[in-house]
Amino acid sequence: MKFKQITIILLLTTPLFLCSCGSLIKQPAPIISYYQLNYTPEITNTASVDKTLLIRSFYINETYNRDTIMYSEDKYKCGFYPYKQWISAPQNQVTEAIRNDFIESGAFKAIIIPGQLQKFDLILTGAIIDIKEVRKDGKSIGTVKMAITLIKPASKNISQEILLQKEYTKSIECKVNNTESLVKALSEATKAISSEVIKDTIKAAKP
Repeated sequence: MKFKQITIILLLTTPLFLCSCGSLIKQPAPIISYYQLNYTPEITNTASVDKTLLIRSFYINETYNRDTIMYSEDKYKCGFYPYKQWISAPQNQVTEAIRNDFIESGAFKAIIIPGQLQKFDLILTGAIIDIKEVRKDGKSIGTVKMAITLIKPASKNISQEILLQKEYTKSIECKVNNTESLVKALSEATKAISSEVIKDTIKAAKP
């Protein structure tokens, strides 16, 4: 075979060889960033209720029952960030945050966690309706919406009674359009709602 023919064959086969080798090279896995709600509660309440309160784990709308952080652009279009995820289920984070806020408030004789073998006087349940980023007019807004119910459980001679049932919504604009700022806005929204929930619960729980 002539030298010229050998050169042409090598030129034609080299790109194919490189392509096949390239497909065997492992691509780096995408980096997943994890986020958590975090804030310092501002407890100003000094009221006291001589009752024990059981705070059950909050339910969450199935749309948000996922690790990935959600966003919406209008009432029909929404999505999620595949590599921006909650460190733990958002409903667990919200429940824990509100429980801690109740404990810090010192408003009740005791805050009971499900599973503890302690008698309780009242039950607080909650549902997270929204916890997401709302994109609007080029802005990023952290929005949290939840509903709570305060129940006086049935006793020997008295049937169960609902003392409080209310929805809360809070939206806070992000200072910059990135995930860290979004999670901070969602944290502040949760903080504001928690403060209102404590005040309303105290008021409803009093005799």
